[in-house]
Amino acid sequence: MANVFDSNVKTSVHIGTNLQSKTAKQAKSTYSRTFSKSLAGISRNESAVSKCNKPTSQGEAKGPIKSHASQYSNSTTAILTDNQTSQIIHNILKLLSELLVKISSGHLSSTDGSTGAGTSTNSPAAHPHNSTSDFQISIGSGANSVAININGFGPISVDVSGETDRPWRPADGKPGGHHHSNHAKPIEAGEAFTRLVPAGDEARTGEFSGQHRPDPRTISNAVADQGFRETENRNGASDMLWSWGQFIDHDIALSREGEEPANILVPRGDPDLDPKGNGRSFVPFTRSATEVDANGIHQQINDQTPFVDASMVYGASSEKTDQLRSFEGGKLKLDADGHLPPDVKDKVLAGDPRAAEQPGLLSLHTLFAREHNRVAGIVSKNNPHMNDEAVFNEARRVTTNEIQAITYNEFLPILIGENHANPDNYRYGPGKVDGSVSNEFATGAYRLGHTLVSNQVAIKKSDGSLEKVDLARVFFQPEFTKEHGISAVLAGQSEQTAERVDPIIVDSLRNQLFGLSDGGPVLDLAALNIQRGRDHNLPSYNEMRQSMGMALIENFDDPAFQHGVGAKLASAYDHPDDIDLWVGGLSEKPSGSSMLGETFTRIVGDQFARLARADANFYTHNANRDEKAWLNNLTLSDIIRANDPNAQIDDTAFIATDNRYA
Repeated sequence: MANVFDSNVKTSVHIGTNLQSKTAKQAKSTYSRTFSKSLAGISRNESAVSKCNKPTSQGEAKGPIKSHASQYSNSTTAILTDNQTSQIIHNILKLLSELLVKISSGHLSSTDGSTGAGTSTNSPAAHPHNSTSDFQISIGSGANSVAININGFGPISVDVSGETDRPWRPADGKPGGHHHSNHAKPIEAGEAFTRLVPAGDEARTGEFSGQHRPDPRTISNAVADQGFRETENRNGASDMLWSWGQFIDHDIALSREGEEPANILVPRGDPDLDPKGNGRSFVPFTRSATEVDANGIHQQINDQTPFVDASMVYGASSEKTDQLRSFEGGKLKLDADGHLPPDVKDKVLAGDPRAAEQPGLLSLHTLFAREHNRVAGIVSKNNPHMNDEAVFNEARRVTTNEIQAITYNEFLPILIGENHANPDNYRYGPGKVDGSVSNEFATGAYRLGHTLVSNQVAIKKSDGSLEKVDLARVFFQPEFTKEHGISAVLAGQSEQTAERVDPIIVDSLRNQLFGLSDGGPVLDLAALNIQRGRDHNLPSYNEMRQSMGMALIENFDDPAFQHGVGAKLASAYDHPDDIDLWVGGLSEKPSGSSMLGETFTRIVGDQFARLARADANFYTHNANRDEKAWLNNLTLSDIIRANDPNAQIDDTAFIATDNRYA
């Protein structure tokens, strides 16, 4: 693909104008001043550019749209002939004339790429947080190259030829995308999870680990019982943090289900799951499928692609992707109201079968399907010669980059601290870095999100108040989300504070999971996590610490544990060596600015670093300078507002205690 920002570009002129405060006449004056100063891209209109790049107290645009003219000033004056300059000026003035007509008449393109009636993409209503809108006009050496802005907050460069031989990221991660052959090994859907700690002898026979430990429900009752008490996390993180965490978890990990049942026994007289004391209650559990590796070890299989590649939106196979596509204008299937289509098996048709599990998750799935279609509409409108395949792949690339940027720039710094989350630290390492998802991460540490979950779902009403509904009643209930609208769900999640990271979880997950909403058996998520860790032969908590060079925990009153947790652990386990990884990791005090203890901070940090470093398509590796600058400042709130101008979402969607509205 020819890149209009490459050094051989002859002319690149950037125009910024404040459409809220300037009339068409004033805008024309701004254009005139810009061209008098930067004819053929020799210099920049600094004031317009600075407005585009920095948020102000008036809530101006955050998108880091930078002028590219100065870097080309020398080559421009040296290369252009008089005839070329005249032709360029003629073309630019012609385009400006068309733009000014649209500005004066108010008929700018709508958010779906259509023209005529509808909300203007550059109107205040379309961008309540932006008072500056941008047009980027690039004239490059490649006839098939063009740069456009994404609805006023980001530049992309696309191939307008309609050709489909660009090496796009494949749906299943198989070799064929950029530089896949340079990986230490192929990384694709359907491969085994890797291990940070070698599996024990039980993994050779396919047996459970920790068979001498107490049963999972007993541990859950002793350690994880929160009831309906509320806690608050130390960083003021909102419920959006755990919904986004689940969204990303479903992008990178999905254990293949086996056929062997291994139900969790419920102790006789359990007050919640065996109130009649008949001793016949159990929590249903099916073991994960395995494959035996060359060393005779049973390894569990990951059916997702182990990259942050938006496979939860697009599917992890070409067949699944085709099911989701409309094959018209490069868009995904949505119903007439902009919701995911219904599906008999999974409730909704999405890239991951778990999309409808809870309202926040379903809202994020719907949001990014809409975002894909929004971007596709803009790409298609600006590049009428691009075919469906090319538009789809370009929109997918942009949307995937957005998800990566939000994950590494907003989500991870809150969860594990700035020092562990800077994407600029993750240099691409072809052939050196294994990007596979580790079992210790997927089955242990990253299940930390379960302790953050609130007992109630908050819905933001039109008057700004929050309506709260028991989470236990809305599992796999897509009609609930459709009734209230995804913006109300997402705004509610952004304002309700998430629970604290600790080994206790709310009753909706521990004593009511799925049972109230779909009439099925009640599950205990804490017990399921413990059982799954033993099923996957995870190391114990102390074995994990030892493998990372950390001190062993020898007493239940060790200062590494949160206040009061050691006594609970002592009531469930005989010795600290017996503590399951998930339980022990959540019991630690927070480490530095991380919300997690040191053990889980290291595991999570390691995993996301490897995912970025091993991925040739990660945005810091393949985006041009200007696209990367835009992505580094992009927020989830930007995406929500771009798809719903009326959304009552604050600027910091992941922080509940800092309600700032632009």
